[in-house]
Amino acid sequence: MDIIASTGSLCPLDIMKKSEENRSLSDKFMLRMPDGLRERIKRTASENNQSMNSAILTALESAFPPPDPQLEDIIHELDSIVGTLLTAPDEDEVGAAAEDLMTLSIDILDLEKRLKKLR
Repeated sequence: MDIIASTGSLCPLDIMKKSEENRSLSDKFMLRMPDGLRERIKRTASENNQSMNSAILTALESAFPPPDPQLEDIIHELDSIVGTLLTAPDEDEVGAAAEDLMTLSIDILDLEKRLKKLR
């Protein structure tokens, strides 16, 4: 047992583990910026009472939004329907899966219209 650890203080290994955990929680990325961009970010961040990091993250989140959860649901349902079609033992199951596909295609068209409105 390490002497430092037995005193109740943090052991150097504990400190290393914590810093490794912190690194895994945040993804760091080095970035080369064109001349003047850093100053524009700094000015905009200051005007919005933000840090430069927050201003950059806000811009990135806006440019690269997370995928629509509905789209993921549609993909999973489509996968399930295709599985049913591939393994369906009778015509009734094939017919039911075909109806599900029609409903899903309407959902996809609706989602596509909403995405076009957002752009």
